[in-house]
Amino acid sequence: MSNEEVEFDLFGDPLPAPEPGAATRGRRGAVPAAQWQQWVDDAALVARYRAGIYWRGETACAYWLSTISSTGHAKFRLGSRTDDSRRVVTGHLLGYQIAHGVLADELGDVVIGHRCDEPSCQQPAHMEVITRAENDADYRRRKNQWPLSDMRGARGRAVAIRDAILAALAEERDVEAAIAAADAAGRPAPPVGTLF
Repeated sequence: MSNEEVEFDLFGDPLPAPEPGAATRGRRGAVPAAQWQQWVDDAALVARYRAGIYWRGETACAYWLSTISSTGHAKFRLGSRTDDSRRVVTGHLLGYQIAHGVLADELGDVVIGHRCDEPSCQQPAHMEVITRAENDADYRRRKNQWPLSDMRGARGRAVAIRDAILAALAEERDVEAAIAAADAAGRPAPPVGTLF
């Protein structure tokens, strides 16, 4: 394997190449289903994950209130340093598996896509298992639609909404109004003085 084909984890360590046909479940590395099952079965871990989410009901986006990646996705630390199982995973990958069951290793290179186009959303009803190619094509089709077209980018949008929620909670203000204001702040100004 050449250096160009080597994948690295979040700590800069090379990831072992998966066996032919083995799942990598996106860019999370080759964490086997058995390890995911241990994490999903850990009630304290699940409670800690859920505590990092601002739930807005059964159908609305549920926003992540902690660490956000450069792509606007939730990041969640789990595992232990003592047994070398320490990992930082994408939050919605964990959340999907908590809600719908652990993904089988045989699925191959799939990702959990957001139907709502909010990368920090943790609402299981907004997620679907799709191939990376389908997810990439779907993004290209909709990248100029709201909220993907937010001027702040995915991370800027996720951070703005997270910070608005946290401030509203701390100051006992209307959280939905804070979310709406953070959402509106990323919209481009309407064109002025156009000829047509």
